[in-house]
Amino acid sequence: MNKQISTWIGIAIVAVVGLAVAAVVWFGQKPQTQVQPVQSMAGKIPTSQNQTVTNDQAIKTDKTADWKIYTNSKYGFSFNYPKELFIYEPVGEKRVYVQSTKGVVTKDTMPSDFKIIWIAYDYNNKTEPFAFFPCNSDKKYKGTVGGVPADYCESTDSHSDAGFSLEALWSKNGIKYWATTSAEGGSKDEVELLKQILATFTFTK
Repeated sequence: MNKQISTWIGIAIVAVVGLAVAAVVWFGQKPQTQVQPVQSMAGKIPTSQNQTVTNDQAIKTDKTADWKIYTNSKYGFSFNYPKELFIYEPVGEKRVYVQSTKGVVTKDTMPSDFKIIWIAYDYNNKTEPFAFFPCNSDKKYKGTVGGVPADYCESTDSHSDAGFSLEALWSKNGIKYWATTSAEGGSKDEVELLKQILATFTFTK
């Protein structure tokens, strides 16, 4: 009787040990699920393409984010311009100059890297649509300024009389507006500057 009990106890011990070994082998072969660390979204902005950009990157995408604002309350318009440039408004003239040097600039005092664009309002030139240079059809295109239709004339030929130049004409409520780069033959930088300024032009009334 005691012999039979001992036999069953031995069988039970062997079975338990076998199950333990099988469990160790099974868990050792099971692929482990890796838990990825959660990345913080602090300082990031989701985009429509499910990508993210940092706040600094988002700000840098708007080149005019830190520009100054010019406002004309009488005629009801405003525009942004680079903070390193200056506004000059000649007395008695309905013009706003945005230029790289403060105050009056003549040919004798003009720096070699001088930049200037201007916007004229209540413009009354009835004889020549584009004031400085004839605008051939290949230079003309349509656009908008301040949400209203505008006519553009752009020269990209540095050897022409106009050089690199851009002019724009638009009107609202019977008031005509005209914007242009330098009359002395502008530069690519001036053309790009005027495009950026006109993109910020807004009617305030």
